[in-house]
Amino acid sequence: MPKIAFAIGQKRSFNPMSFSVEEKCTIAAAALDDLVKVVAACGFGYRTEAEDSVAATRAKMFGPAICTALVGLILAICLDIL
Repeated sequence: MPKIAFAIGQKRSFNPMSFSVEEKCTIAAAALDDLVKVVAACGFGYRTEAEDSVAATRAKMFGPAICTALVGLILAICLDIL
């Protein structure tokens, strides 16, 4: 057992190694849990933003696609290809 120096009048208490390790593990687990929650919240925000961006882009591209199809159909009718 290691020697521990105490100041005069200080209570002599020694935490067993297993208690100290258990306490540090509990603190580390709590910190990791907090980190997971923060990362999940940021990831959810990023995913929501990406979905909104995709929806907006899809709406912007739908109009030109329909116009292109209509122009092609009109040209085919005018040139008697159909």
